Amino acid sequence: MALMTLAEALASGAQSRNPLSLALAQETITIDQFSNILPIRAVTGTRNVYRREERRPNVAALNVGGTTTKSSGLGKKYEDEVGRFISEPTLDMKVATANDLVNAFTEQMGLMAWELAEQRSDMIVNGDPTPTQDGTFKGLKVLSDGLPASQKVTPSTASPGVEISTTYLDLLKNKIRYSVAGFLMHPNMLIDLKENMLDSGGVTPEMIQRQFAVFMGGNLVIQNRPVPSYDNIPIFTSEFVEKETTYTQGNKYRVYAFSFMEGAGLELFYPAGTNLGVQIEAPQMIEDKDEKFIRVRQLIGLTLRSTLSLAYLSNLKITNTA
Repeated sequence: MALMTLAEALASGAQSRNPLSLALAQETITIDQFSNILPIRAVTGTRNVYRREERRPNVAALNVGGTTTKSSGLGKKYEDEVGRFISEPTLDMKVATANDLVNAFTEQMGLMAWELAEQRSDMIVNGDPTPTQDGTFKGLKVLSDGLPASQKVTPSTASPGVEISTTYLDLLKNKIRYSVAGFLMHPNMLIDLKENMLDSGGVTPEMIQRQFAVFMGGNLVIQNRPVPSYDNIPIFTSEFVEKETTYTQGNKYRVYAFSFMEGAGLELFYPAGTNLGVQIEAPQMIEDKDEKFIRVRQLIGLTLRSTLSLAYLSNLKITNTA
């Protein structure tokens, strides 16, 4: 069975064990388009265990009576552990008792859902910069830092970097050995790309239909909406694609290309039995205040099952800024 996207998993009703945590999980994915299209799988416990190809097996074309060469591929075992995102919204008891208690806390949780979602979206792109312990979140940047040199395109090492072009996108997509699911770049980088395309051929990125998760009438609905593309590959943007290095004359940024091929591509994972990792603990009284707090946590991780499913452009500068 094919993996569902984050949005599909919620909209299908498969995650309906706790209405309150379901509503919170739904609200978080409408904030960031990139995270809601990521495929997701449930895992036993808090670890995603898989094997990644580390050494290619020898493959030989033989004639009659030919002799094979002894060689074997190596699949290394990996275990990625979920990261934790925790928020503790509080509510003064005077405010809580002025209305229905459950509704007041529900309203309070809805207000902080944005912060939880933005933190998760930031970590999906960047990850923990020092992922040395179990349970630290590995984002796209951390995963790409560990890629072999063959998955990196560096157009120039000059300071302050070079401007994006369609040529560099062609070089980047050729690094992916599976179906390319999309590019990811900073929103201002997309503006630079549009300018490059206009200058070189008088065209702008074509628009193709891709899924968005939106709320309509209080229900989560998946709609097809236009997304810019290049070579029929959607271009997603995220403000969380941060500058890597500050030069005297500008900053250096990355552009990612990725695949969602099941068993080989990027995927999120979460503990089975939860609403996509969202857990809510009952209100607890704060010792020295007349307030209660709710602890909301999301347990979720990002896995790259094959190094051939992720590549990136480096040393790019942005020229169009506000």
